[in-house]
Amino acid sequence: MNATATLRPSFTVHGHTLTRLQVGFLAGGLVAVAIVCLAIAAPLDESALRWVKSGSAVLLFVAAFARRPAHRLLGWVVAALGVSALGDLFMTGILVLPAGLTKLAGMGCFLVAYALLTVAFWHGRRLRGPDVAWLAPYLVAGGALIAVLWPHLGGVMPVALPVFTAGIVTMAWAAALTTRRGVYTHDVAVWFAAAAAILVASDAAVAFVMFDPPPAAASVSVDVWIRLTYLVGWLLLLLAVVDPRPVHPGALDAAAPSRQVAA
Repeated sequence: MNATATLRPSFTVHGHTLTRLQVGFLAGGLVAVAIVCLAIAAPLDESALRWVKSGSAVLLFVAAFARRPAHRLLGWVVAALGVSALGDLFMTGILVLPAGLTKLAGMGCFLVAYALLTVAFWHGRRLRGPDVAWLAPYLVAGGALIAVLWPHLGGVMPVALPVFTAGIVTMAWAAALTTRRGVYTHDVAVWFAAAAAILVASDAAVAFVMFDPPPAAASVSVDVWIRLTYLVGWLLLLLAVVDPRPVHPGALDAAAPSRQVAA
């Protein structure tokens, strides 16, 4: 396949165009998601299942790393995917730390990944009042999660969970604002916003499993939901990484990264 063929849109749905490369990544990613979910539902032996779970995240990172992004800002997304894959290795128990620090290390990796994503998203025109208002639903969701789980937190978790929640709320808000701030193209901004919302849903379920586990009868369904949302969220981000024109020409020259709210 030559470069021209790679760039030529080959698939259109609801006004969104995908290159042949993106279609290939999407198809392969969805097959991987289906395999992982079936492995959880089967279920496989736990020692094999953890490799299936984490292996899929590692493969997403390898695919993103192997394909150099068309713009430097997407390098932050690739780095975030790598750190997230590392966190997944902790959360599934493939990597283990002493003194019960394994889950905390996994949360820390995910928090770093979300910080890297926020750096990638936080570009464009200065914030305005309506932009700040978009933060409200994410604050409500994050606050509700902390309130529900608070009675079940022990050790360092009364500090760790609010910090982690603040990180993912900020990331999701910044992702939603990419649809308004004029740097990323429409398709890429929509993928960012959708991916962030899906990852919030995934991590909320992870938090419940960690601190207020569901009944045994529902554990498989919850596990499938966590893995499905996690992989689909990162797959959408991978589509942005391999997009041939993710940023509007001259957009970063017109508007430097914003740190202030316009009056």
